[in-house]
Amino acid sequence: MAQMMETSRQQRRNGAMRNAVRARASDVIDDFAELKKDVSRLADAAGKAARAEANQAGQKVRSFGGDIRQRATDTADYMTTQVREHPGAALKPRWARASFSACCFRAAKPPPAR
Repeated sequence: MAQMMETSRQQRRNGAMRNAVRARASDVIDDFAELKKDVSRLADAAGKAARAEANQAGQKVRSFGGDIRQRATDTADYMTTQVREHPGAALKPRWARASFSACCFRAAKPPPAR
């Protein structure tokens, strides 16, 4: 009889432990489900931020391209106006045109030897 009581007590204890393990396992599974949702939200936020940054960079590139095109158009218009006003300036021979190196290094030549 005492052995039967001991067995009964062990079975109750084992049942309680089994229930506790099931409850803990259930909690862990619930925590993983919440973690999965959180990771999904973070991934969505990161994707939105990356798209916004890419759009902003695209706008900057388009703006820069527009500025370059406008400056090129303005320069071409200016040159056209200058050639119309001073047509002889466009016909200078190549040797008469000042180059950057000739202008900058002319004064750098050593004085003549005596």
